[in-house]
Order: sequence, then structure tokens, then C-alpha cells
Amino acid sequence: MKGSLDLFLGTMFSGKTKRAMQTIGPLIGAGASYVLFQSSWNKRDGNVWRSRGLSYTLPAQVIDLSKPNFLGEMDSLAEDREVIGIDEPFSFVCCNSPESYEKNAERYAAKLAELVLEWKADGKKVFIPSIHAFFNKRPVHFVSDIYRYADRVEFCVESTCSKCQKPASLTQRTHNGQPSKYGEPLLVLDGEKGWEYFPVCADHFRE
Repeated sequence: MKGSLDLFLGTMFSGKTKRAMQTIGPLIGAGASYVLFQSSWNKRDGNVWRSRGLSYTLPAQVIDLSKPNFLGEMDSLAEDREVIGIDEPFSFVCCNSPESYEKNAERYAAKLAELVLEWKADGKKVFIPSIHAFFNKRPVHFVSDIYRYADRVEFCVESTCSKCQKPASLTQRTHNGQPSKYGEPLLVLDGEKGWEYFPVCADHFRE
């Protein structure tokens, strides 16, 4: 089987995981072996891939990011699989706190990108849904590293601005109802300690 890399990019709630699941589904139905990876940072979805736009979930392997060699574990789990999925790859960083995330993010993003390219070279089909930019408009490390190697990039546009219902192009993060400041940690969990994420248009970003 020829290897390939598909990226599904967009804001929060834009249908990224939905489109990835819809693309992976027929391959699984045809008998392809697969593994879908979920970050241990994702407390909301647990050991499944889920989308608000679909009535089903797909089982996922949760990777414990407190282990420094978690990339080696992912490689071992993917060794005999034909189809691989990584949900929100920016969160696959070995760290124990939001503060340590930013210090390690760039290094782990580069390592994960190398691993994905090795899988592709080995003939595996890799599917990755991801936001394209953080709440402060900074590009996502992993996406910047891997974008030029993708065989297909799909921009998902199902999300609408939470303020005006126009098409959303950015992700807004708030803390206790107030827009996040640029110096705040890049990674926090949706719904934890007053943090929330919303899709917004450019006109309503950071209002």
C-alpha cells in the first residue's frame, strides 16, 4: 500500500475530526488495520475519537504524555498498522503542566513530524485533524513542520462565528468570559478552570 499523509485543518468545531473519521471509515470497513492516537491531555474525549457531527465514535489509543519516550510507544503501536490517525497533534508534547508545554513544544513537534514521515515512507496512510493556529494566531508547531509533505490538505469550514454566525476563521479562547492574553499558556483544557474555546470570524477576534 502506498503511503500518504492527509491533513484536516480548521478552527475549533470546524469538522476536522469528522472529516478524518469519514475518510478513515471506508478503509476500516475494507479491513485495513488501524490505530488512532489520542493525547492524555484530552480529558473530554478519553479513549475514542468523536465528532459532534457524527453519531458514532472510533476507539483510540490514549498516549500518556508524562512518559518521555511516548513517541517510541506510538511507533511500536503503529508498527503493524496500515492506517494511523493523530488527533490534534500539537498536544503530543511531553510535559506535566501548561507552563512546561511551551518549552518543549517545538522540539517534540519536530520529532513527531519525523515519525509521521517515516510511517508514510513505510507505506502507511496517516490522517491528522488539527487546528491551524493557536488562540493568539501563532501557527501550530507541528502543522508548520509537516504541511509541505502532505499529499492532501482539506480546510474544514463548518464552524461559524459564535458572535455573528458568519464563517469562522480563528479560534478565540476565554478565561472566565474574558479573552485570553497573548502571554498566557498555549495549552489548557477546554472547560477546565474557566477556560473555553470558541470559533470566531476576524471581526470578532479578541472582543
